[in-house]
Amino acid sequence: MLKHILGQGIVGHAVIIRLLESWLDNPAPGYLFHGPAHLGKSTLAERFVSKLLTAGDQLQTHPDLILLKPEEGKTIIAVDAVREARRRLYSKPFVALRQVMFVPCAEALNTEGLNALLKVLEEPPAAAVFVLVAENPEHLPATVRSRLMQIGFNPVSQVELVVGLEARGLSSEQALERAKQSRGRPGLAMEAFETSAGALWMKRFIGASNLGQRLAMIEELVVDCESAEDANQAWRQMLDQAGTAAHNHFQPKPEWALVAGQGIITARQLVGGPLSPRLALEAAAVRLESDQPLANLFPTQLAPAVPRIFL
Repeated sequence: MLKHILGQGIVGHAVIIRLLESWLDNPAPGYLFHGPAHLGKSTLAERFVSKLLTAGDQLQTHPDLILLKPEEGKTIIAVDAVREARRRLYSKPFVALRQVMFVPCAEALNTEGLNALLKVLEEPPAAAVFVLVAENPEHLPATVRSRLMQIGFNPVSQVELVVGLEARGLSSEQALERAKQSRGRPGLAMEAFETSAGALWMKRFIGASNLGQRLAMIEELVVDCESAEDANQAWRQMLDQAGTAAHNHFQPKPEWALVAGQGIITARQLVGGPLSPRLALEAAAVRLESDQPLANLFPTQLAPAVPRIFL
């Protein structure tokens, strides 16, 4: 039963699922789920937390869940939130056997927050379990990583992806093509049923919490496009899809969407020329880190420069 719950809808990672099952009754003090996006680590981490608390479908409101994530509109977890979470960990659980501190995006912790977290990791309460998720564990200091059990996620084999996609109704040919395009990333393969790869990339790009994540995403895009049989066509297709998706983010994050959209337009113009489109995307990533991302974005006149996707 536990295997069914933990592994339901997950393609691959059978060994990790079995390990998580074995730890439910007697968990270690802390875990770090890490690996590239779209592999299933966040889903499995959340399910693991839910089972540790026997929370069922009520995880978000469970009194013994201590969830650490950025506040609305922020990209960094406030150090005061970490300190408050640390204080709560030294109280007794309300209904479960333990309290669980869940950090679904550990890269959102800055130096102050990591130092505050380290203090409780060094002497964890007996009834506490820490579950952190990160795309790149190297973004966390060694002092934090050394106190957590490492659970590394790697791309899923093409064979496993094909089997998983066929089980969801795709033909063998469709499943094989989707498996190749996703490059071992089940989440990308599954989501792509309804959303283009370029749109998913743009959603991640705008929603990323820091420059390092965005630069890593650009590198993924470069590898995907440059390895295609027709690299220029692959670039155009991905950038066109990404540009359309930027429009969908205009209302919630207008400044970021404008910067990302302008970066896509410029990158599209560079396809097939002597300069790589990645330069325009990297410039947009750097601009998104600025306090005034729109400063000098349109140096001549605004109206002709606004990308058509926003009209």
